[in-house]
Amino acid sequence: MLKKYAAHIKGFVRTPTLVVLLVLIAGYYVWQVQINSFVGQGIERSSTNGAIFYIKGIWNKTMGVQQLQKNSDSRMMELLGSTKKISDKSGLYSFDVPESWNVTEQQPAAGSQLSKMTVESSNFSQHYDGDKIFCDSGEQLTVEVTKGEQPGAKRPDGGYGRSVVKKADADMGGLVVYYYVISDQNVENATVLVANTIRNGNTYNVRFVYDKRLNGGEFSYQEILHSFKFAEKK
Repeated sequence: MLKKYAAHIKGFVRTPTLVVLLVLIAGYYVWQVQINSFVGQGIERSSTNGAIFYIKGIWNKTMGVQQLQKNSDSRMMELLGSTKKISDKSGLYSFDVPESWNVTEQQPAAGSQLSKMTVESSNFSQHYDGDKIFCDSGEQLTVEVTKGEQPGAKRPDGGYGRSVVKKADADMGGLVVYYYVISDQNVENATVLVANTIRNGNTYNVRFVYDKRLNGGEFSYQEILHSFKFAEKK
C-alpha cells in the first residue's frame, strides 16, 4: 500500500518532501490500527457520522483528541456536535454548551448575588437521600456572580482548603485560570469541579458536577470555560 502511494506522488514532489509524506502516511495507518484495536466496531460508526474526519481536523489539539478516543460513540457525537450560546439575563457573560443542554434555573440579582444560572445536559438526573445529593447521570453547570472581589478567589487553593483533590489550569475567556477537583461530602456518585475568577471587580464561580462514570466530563468543563465571554467594563 505504501509503495503504491509512493509511486503515485514521486513525480510531483522533491525527495525530502516525499520522505516526510511517507512518514506521515505510515504514522496515519499505525494510528488507525491502534484506534481500531481500542474501540472495534464503534470506530466504524463514528467514521460514518464524520467524527473521525473532525478529529483529523483538530489534530493539533492533542489533549482533546486523546480524550475523545476514550469516549463512547454517543459521547463523541455530543462533544463534536453543534453548540449553542447561553447568556445570563444581566448581560454579564455568555458561554457555549452542547445543543442538547438546557437552562434549568436562572435567578435574578439579589443582594450581593448579581447572577446565578444552572445549565444541565438533557440526561442529567439526581436524587436526594437526607443531606446527600446523588448524581444519577449527566452533567450540570452552575455559574454564580457575586459583587466584589471575594477573598477565597485570590487564594492558591481557591478557598476550598483541604477539600481540593486536584488543581489544574484552563483558558477562560482568553485568560488562564485555575480550577479544582474537590471532595464534596454532600455529593455522591459525582466528580465536582470549581473555578473562581475575578472580572470587572466581581467574582465568578463556575461549578461543574458530572456522573463520575462519564468519560470526558473534565474535557467538557475545559471547553465551556474556554468559550466564556465577559461583558466589557462600563
